[in-house]
Amino acid sequence: MSLFAVLLPAETPKLIAAIKEKFPDHYEITSTQWMISTKGTAKQISDTLGVSGKEPPTGDAIILTIAGYWGRAEPNLWEWMKVKMEEGADG
Repeated sequence: MSLFAVLLPAETPKLIAAIKEKFPDHYEITSTQWMISTKGTAKQISDTLGVSGKEPPTGDAIILTIAGYWGRAEPNLWEWMKVKMEEGADG
């Protein structure tokens, strides 16, 4: 499993609904910042969400693959990320 950050420039209901439907184990930081843990690439996540690979798109977003992390955030986010990174190392 890999970690991905999905960054929306604005709240986009269709894209938010796609994140919740396609990746139910997501972590919502804000309504425009999401974390996803799954297999695949950033491009595959983009296609799955309908950001790319489909017309019209579900919305605009930047999808980043996370290789490491540091900073300040809610403890629940750090725990979610730690668990998901460990799942990736095991699988």
